[in-house]
Amino acid sequence: MTAHNKGTNVPASGITDERGNYLIDKLPPGLYDVSVEVAGFKKQVATDVRLAVEQRARVDFALTPGVAAETVTVTGQTPVIDTASAELGAVVDEKSILEMPLSGRKLNKLAYLTPGGAQFGLTVEDTREREGGGTPSFGGLDPSSNQMNFDGANNVGIAFSANAVNPTPETVQEFKVITNNYSAEYGRVGGAVISLVSKSGTNEFHGNAWEYLSKEALNANAFFNNRVGREKPPVDRHTFGGAAGGPILKNKAFFFGSYERFIDDFSQPGFATVPSLAERQGDFSKGDGPYGLIPIYDPSNVVNGARVQFPNNVIPASRINAISKKVLDLIPYPAPNTAGFPNYSYPSEVTQRKTRWSARVDHHFGKDQTVFGRFSWQNSPRIRHIGGVGVPGMKSGIYERKDD
Repeated sequence: MTAHNKGTNVPASGITDERGNYLIDKLPPGLYDVSVEVAGFKKQVATDVRLAVEQRARVDFALTPGVAAETVTVTGQTPVIDTASAELGAVVDEKSILEMPLSGRKLNKLAYLTPGGAQFGLTVEDTREREGGGTPSFGGLDPSSNQMNFDGANNVGIAFSANAVNPTPETVQEFKVITNNYSAEYGRVGGAVISLVSKSGTNEFHGNAWEYLSKEALNANAFFNNRVGREKPPVDRHTFGGAAGGPILKNKAFFFGSYERFIDDFSQPGFATVPSLAERQGDFSKGDGPYGLIPIYDPSNVVNGARVQFPNNVIPASRINAISKKVLDLIPYPAPNTAGFPNYSYPSEVTQRKTRWSARVDHHFGKDQTVFGRFSWQNSPRIRHIGGVGVPGMKSGIYERKDD
């Protein structure tokens, strides 16, 4: 029994037992020609047999008496039902990875296509969303219930159960999501098992390049910006890169590599609650803040050891400290036509630079002996300026950096 990878022409072989059963294991996903040769029978070849990631594909042959020089060719077909496993899930192939739109080029979002999968968190700026490339939830469970593998190795990071390595879509050949009835090799999770396989080079050179651009001129304004009469915030987002692969030594050694640069400068609305016009005058009688009416006590009026509340919850103007008034003048006024909370909107500026690259080399030494190595690296510095509340022109900054 021989399985030839049609991309690399690398063979893998096996021998049947006395009943005709055979196993050819440790094959990378791809397209194969599977052949069988037995003395006294015609050689049979099943062409274009597609092997998916972590799939146990079954190819049966019915041999015909004859000489080995004669060949019977059967076109391979992918079975509709996998009779070799009871696992439930789906495979996301290379075509879907490259052709379906991906917001932020976050590969794990394609896992949402699997029944039972959904985005975790309320907004796209959720921490797990930023760090994990869109870590999904399955069956209503937290993403920490998922297991993520990359090329057979554990790919769960130490923070938020997110991906340790977030490859570019062009680097991944395909991935599989198993949601139920896992085999014995899994078992440490209650959610889903997500397995990615990186792309390797073939006997032909292939490559591609890409660039994605987003500017504020192409975007609609946010609802809350329109509400307070603020113009569209600036957006300058570029993503560009390239990937290429091919032979180092035909039929023996192959390479594949990718590089991507992500430049993101944008502003998004932030919200806060500042003192209302009445509260600036000492009037706290309405109680329209986030915690309702809060009693304001007179610190200089204590009766029988108990503080006495200001009449009608209003602080007399003569009792407001002059220094407090100066500090209060530095706090922005609430937005017009707003009541309750939050009553103030301000721009939150984000500057992000992300670089990621990956390189993989495969080498076939001989009969059923193949080895590969992959190195992936990512650097994600992110600076977030939070301004608007406090002294005008002063901003607080949060610096985040992630290296994988």
